[in-house]
Amino acid sequence: MIETNSIVVSGKAFLSSVGEMTEESMGRLYDIENVIFDMEPRFDYLNIRCSRARKVNKSNWKEFDSTSSFRRLPNAYKFALYVVDKALCNAKVDSDSNVSVGVFFATGLSAISAVEKFYHPISVGGIEKGSPLLFPNTTSSVGCGLISLRYGFNGKSIAISNAGVSVLQSVDMAISSIQNNEIDYAIVVGTEELTETVYKAFYHIGMLGYGDDKGGIIPYNMKKNNTTILGEGAAALILEKEQKVVNRGLVERTRIGNVESCNVDVNDEFASDIYADTLKRCLKSNNVDIEDVDFVVSSANGNHNLDKCEKDALITIFGDDIPNLIFPSLYFGETDGASGALSIICAIDMMERNQSMKRPVNLNEHFQAIGLNEKVIRNYKCALVLSSSYYGDFACTVVKR
Repeated sequence: MIETNSIVVSGKAFLSSVGEMTEESMGRLYDIENVIFDMEPRFDYLNIRCSRARKVNKSNWKEFDSTSSFRRLPNAYKFALYVVDKALCNAKVDSDSNVSVGVFFATGLSAISAVEKFYHPISVGGIEKGSPLLFPNTTSSVGCGLISLRYGFNGKSIAISNAGVSVLQSVDMAISSIQNNEIDYAIVVGTEELTETVYKAFYHIGMLGYGDDKGGIIPYNMKKNNTTILGEGAAALILEKEQKVVNRGLVERTRIGNVESCNVDVNDEFASDIYADTLKRCLKSNNVDIEDVDFVVSSANGNHNLDKCEKDALITIFGDDIPNLIFPSLYFGETDGASGALSIICAIDMMERNQSMKRPVNLNEHFQAIGLNEKVIRNYKCALVLSSSYYGDFACTVVKR
């Protein structure tokens, strides 16, 4: 990490199945008595064996924006606009029109609900049944445009739709843009929503577990132990040069490091070695020694092969002295496009509290192959954050106090 040009997270916010980012909602993640969250059936009307999901509680969006155009938006875009608004307030950034702001919109499947609403009537009743009001929202690039227009931002506006690694790829682009003085600060927002189409797709490819007679979750595919509980939500980060944050008098700040990434076939026998090499490059490019890493925020999205690659890579890097591991998907569900931002926020919150999030007692809710040790850390100063996608992409960065 280049100290004289460090990029820091000056503002953050999230909205998920846990709720908004508040002292109360984050505090639940540290309370061992309350850490098991209710994952009640949300898709039982589909009459398939699995119905569990982590969905955002119903919100009164009229209190945030009463316009009809806003109410027509897919939930993913509503989530994104909401968390960006909260993050900007949290960062206390300049609203000067001369300030150049870049928007980096990360997602995986955020436009699927609009696709459902637009194309289903067409497939049933013909082209004349399609609504031109719904069509513009069928592309993910609408998300970053909505944010730029709402706040009058004049910097670059980019959408990255690469599932779980989208946020870290966005962070990588944002850091380069700030350091090259293309923009003054960046908004990185990851968002995802759950729809019937997405849920059915994950179910039929064997990625969802189903409930047994005792109310537990067992793997859909007993051979590969793929068990993902799908989630939805959004998270936003405000990134800028450290000196600008200091000039505004903000004391609490967290540096975010360079991002390293790779693409592998997770069925390849050397996949975990490639993961390990990527982790080594990440630590080296950020001037972080192995013993400096206090904890790891793992993607652990419930895919057996991806989780095993992460596990083997961590063993290769750290040997028997693997740091404490945190799995945000245990709390939020697998939020796909929003997962990287949620992971970074979890890392920052743990360092600010100097405390570790508690794991759910019943790990049978997920069958990650990555279930390694849980340690008590003396001091939380440096985290290694990992992200992966079902396409075989893997990305990592470091977050430091």
